[in-house]
Order: sequence, then structure tokens, then C-alpha cells
Amino acid sequence: MAYPSPQAPTPVQAPQSRPSRRGIPAKTLAGILLLPLLMLFGFLLCYLLPFHAPAPHGVKVAVAGGVSAAEIGAGLDQQASGAFDVIPVADPEQARQQVLDQAAQAAFVVNGTQATLYTAKADGAVLEETVIAAFTPIAHAENLTLNVVELVPTVPGDSVGNSLFFLGLAWTLSPYLLVVSLVMQPTTLSRRAKLDLIVGVGAFASIAGFLVTYWLGAVPGQALSMLYGFLNFEAVALTVFGLFPFVGRYIIPVALTLFVFVNAPSSGGAIPYQMVPTFFDWLHPVMPLGNLIDAMRSIFYFDGTNMIRPTLVLCAWIAIGAALITVSALLRRARQRPAHPRTPRPGSRHRTRHAASAHRPRRDGGKRHQRLRPPAAHPVRQGHRRHRRTHMGGQHHHHRRGWPSAHAHQHRPQRPLRRRQPARGHPHRTAVPTGPDAPRDPRPAYQ
Repeated sequence: MAYPSPQAPTPVQAPQSRPSRRGIPAKTLAGILLLPLLMLFGFLLCYLLPFHAPAPHGVKVAVAGGVSAAEIGAGLDQQASGAFDVIPVADPEQARQQVLDQAAQAAFVVNGTQATLYTAKADGAVLEETVIAAFTPIAHAENLTLNVVELVPTVPGDSVGNSLFFLGLAWTLSPYLLVVSLVMQPTTLSRRAKLDLIVGVGAFASIAGFLVTYWLGAVPGQALSMLYGFLNFEAVALTVFGLFPFVGRYIIPVALTLFVFVNAPSSGGAIPYQMVPTFFDWLHPVMPLGNLIDAMRSIFYFDGTNMIRPTLVLCAWIAIGAALITVSALLRRARQRPAHPRTPRPGSRHRTRHAASAHRPRRDGGKRHQRLRPPAAHPVRQGHRRHRRTHMGGQHHHHRRGWPSAHAHQHRPQRPLRRRQPARGHPHRTAVPTGPDAPRDPRPAYQ
């Protein structure tokens, strides 16, 4: 009878994965859209909102001469309420000094039918134009001839007055990007090596930034500004580096919000802080970029006046960054420290597990490290197993009570048995005597 040849089974195809119709999880979608939405609304709310229509508020103007400060203030309030803060002074020279000392952004001096308006373009070209536009109708209303004197002009290479802002922005974005690259990319550098790199790059950036800007003719040649550029670089870098252990992968949106969307509009570099919304005006004395621009403006154009606050604020930001780094290092060390068992007090009734086991008697008699030896083999009992070896077909076979065993050779060698004659009629089976006079086998029957 012929049987059909077995055929190979048909291979089972793995099920193809289909795209899930459930959609993207909400957490994953939020992580994807976080940075795009932050950039969108950050520029709309923090750049377009304060810069699209700058309006003055709290601009200080010193008034001296044959004119009443109250009348000048009332005329200015008619144009825009709260836009100017009029400061009466004793004489024209004092009003002029108010501008040079940065105590006022402009000075209005009346001498007979002549009126002189002292301005400082170094405070911002937009602010200077706003002051001139506000005092021109007042001078015409008082039948005065207005002369505009620019006490503190900018260098010829900075006609708009924005060079300090872009230089400060370069000293703010570069440390932020440096730290993000250090903490987000895999590297073998230690924490100390990263801090050394931050200091070294900060020194190079402060020198290179000043030299390039001076070579372009955008700033005067006072080299003291490099020190404040270095302070600002380290303030931003150390703060971002210290925040990373606490915010983790959200360091980019946190740093963008802090040093790009809040720091830059409140700096007073692109638009004077006296012309942005009040919220950014409040942040100006606190954020590092605004204090850096104030320090550079004082160094370049105002003979180093009002340098105390910028210096203290920049150093405070550096201290905040150093404190964050120190706290994160201590917390990491505490997490990596192994936990030790509590040591019981003398005479305490509650003992720890280790202390209690130390006084418990051991079952091995104290031989803790003695290697255990296998038990000695038991002597082979006589007739424990019955192995026979016969010759069948040229092969050796082992039998256990007549049944062949494939693993009989693995047993311990037994005592050789006595040869017996094969039974009659069977050439390979031993003859067992029968009858009442036959000798009994001393081995038990169950073996």
C-alpha cells in the first residue's frame, strides 16, 4: 500500500501591522507641539506686542529756567497722560547734568524766548525722537524758539543706536546654545570639564565679540565692556546648566522663555524700556541682558555712571547658577550613596536584622566559609541490582531482571554473579533450579 509523501507545511505569514486609528496620545502630541507653539506665541506676545506701537511712560525730563514745571507737565499730560515725569531743577547747568548722570532722559531749559532741549541719543534713537516730538508743540504754544542739543551722541557706526542690543544678544544666545549642546548631546565630559569649557568659551566670546563690534565701528573703544560681557555669558550659562537637572528635557522651552522671550524685550536695547508695556519695564532691572546694556551704555557714553546695580545683578545671576549646580550635585550624591543599616542603641530592646542574626547560633557550628563536601557513597549492597551481560548478535546487552536498559551502563559496577548453565531450550537464559530441594536465592524477592 502506497502512502502519499508528506508535503511541507505552508509557511504562515506574519500579520502586517496596520496604522492605528486611535490617533496620537495627548502627551505625545503635547510634546510635539510644545516648541512650535512656544515660538509662535512667544514672538507674538513678547516681541510684536511691545514693539509694534511703542508709547512712552515715565520718561524723566528735567525742567529749568523761566518756565513753570507744572505748566510743562500739564501740557505733556494733554498729549499723553503719564508719558513724562517732569523734574524741576534750580538752574540750566543742573538740568544739563541730570542728562549726563542718567538721572533724566532729557532736559528742557527756557531762557527768555529761547528754549533748549538737551537729549541723549545713547539712551535710544526712538526715545530721542519721541521727546523732540512731544516738546515741539509746547515750545510753539509758549512762543519759544526750540533748539535741540544732543549731549550724548552715539558713534558714527551706530546711527540707529541698536548696536549694544545686538552685541548683548550675541553674548546671551551663545551661552544658552552652548549649555544646551553640552547637556543634550551624549558626551564623556565630567561636570568639572563642562564648567571649565563654559568659562573658557565665555572668555573667548567676550573678547571676540568686543573686537568684532569695535572693528565694525559700532561701539567705542572702552575694553571694560568685555568684563561685563563675560559676566553676562557666565550668568546665562551657569543658570541654564543648573536648571537642567531639575527640568530635564524641558530645558529648551524653559531657557527660551527666560532668556529670549522675557529677557530681550525688557532689555531696553531695541526699544527703550520707557516705551514698552509696564510688565517689561518692571523686569528691566532684574534680567541680565538689560543690566548688561545699561553697563555698556554707561561705559561707552556716560563715563561709567550708575554701574553698581548692573554689576550686582549680573553677579547675583552667577550666584544663582552656582547655587543650582551645587544643590543638584549634592542631591545626586545623596541618591548614589548606599543605604547603611541603622545601628541600635546600647540597651535597646529593638534590634535590627543584622544585629539579631549576629547573636543567633549557627547550625553549621560557626564554620561559615567551610566548603560543603558531598556525602560519602553508600556501600553497594549484595544483589542490589542484577546486571547481566550476554552476547547477542555480536553486541553486548545489559539486563535488569530480564528487561534491557539503555542506561544500565551508567550504574555502579556490581559484584560479579556466579555463572550458571543456560536453561534447557533457551540458549541465553540461565537455568533456575526448581523443586523442594533447590537452594534458595539469598537476595530479596523485590530486587
